[in-house]
Amino acid sequence: MKHFPIILAASATLAACGPSDQDRIDQLAPEGWPEQLNVVGEGYPAKGDPCRQLGNSAAVAAWAGEDVELIGCPTTRDANQLKEAQIVGEVGGYTILALRRPQKESEEEEEEESPLLPGINYRAVSQIYCEGRGYGSSVRCTAGVREDNDVETIVDIQFPNGNRRSLSFEGLTLVGADGSEADGSADFELSVRRQNGRQYISYGPERFIILDAMLRGSAPRPPSTDPLAPLASPDYPLEPTEGD
Repeated sequence: MKHFPIILAASATLAACGPSDQDRIDQLAPEGWPEQLNVVGEGYPAKGDPCRQLGNSAAVAAWAGEDVELIGCPTTRDANQLKEAQIVGEVGGYTILALRRPQKESEEEEEEESPLLPGINYRAVSQIYCEGRGYGSSVRCTAGVREDNDVETIVDIQFPNGNRRSLSFEGLTLVGADGSEADGSADFELSVRRQNGRQYISYGPERFIILDAMLRGSAPRPPSTDPLAPLASPDYPLEPTEGD
């Protein structure tokens, strides 16, 4: 796993053709939307439309499901334009809709969609916002969280077309990406901005939103202890070691 230095997103941007990295990251976190909603993309069903796709969050957990696409709209009028979706609730004044994803026709087709990395026991798997690797607009990627060692957490990301990217974290801090000389990604610039429990990550032309809650996982972290505190007696018998 190669690590590359991170350049934090700055408010000033350089003049260039098209939107800057900072502008594109800002588009992932539109102003006015409730903080408890994980807003995805730049419009739904098309770019620039008022409604947005919604990622996983506690605020919409009651309506989420493997075969359900959640959508948020600023007004009921906007929501009513989405004829195939059903209004299921409201969060912070925004209307929430559920759209049933089409079921796969056969088990054979399901087998063609490969897992992230075979043989790895991921402690968390989720759908996240992503862009790049053959996609010029927002799509949903599968992301799995695994431990690489006692310090580092790896998020393996698979795009719908099978392309992959892995990001490395120490705790909640992004420290690197698996750049490669073969595809030119070794020269990509890695930047991140954390806001409202989300990490807006830019790696060259690629964009990702990673939730802090996903990195923490469902299992609580061991509490920190005073290194000078006396050790408590174990509540299990100790096994003798060789030479004792």
